[in-house]
Amino acid sequence: MAHFFLDNDFPLDVADGLRLLGHNVETARSTQRDHDTDDSQLLYAATNDRVLVTHNWKDYLLLHEAWHRWSRAWSVRRRHPGILVLRQRLRYQEYPNDIHDLLSRRGSVINQ
Repeated sequence: MAHFFLDNDFPLDVADGLRLLGHNVETARSTQRDHDTDDSQLLYAATNDRVLVTHNWKDYLLLHEAWHRWSRAWSVRRRHPGILVLRQRLRYQEYPNDIHDLLSRRGSVINQ
């Protein structure tokens, strides 16, 4: 299944729910990165081949664009596994199934 890194925006219940569905999950809290900056969290996720999951679309969109711009400018082929941005809502218990369903609909599994 997929390998995820959840930033501080997500309750630990979301990580537990994803694990129950067979995914490998680390969180900012479990890796003592809960006070790290967004760029540091993206670098950690990328270095560890994990899709970063966040609600923080504005900052991560900027980081994603910068990542690709700098990679091209420096002729570096390193890519990050991805950033999954989810709309924030009160019923966070639905996130694990939503993420799992999204992967199923894509017809492929990330990070086997």
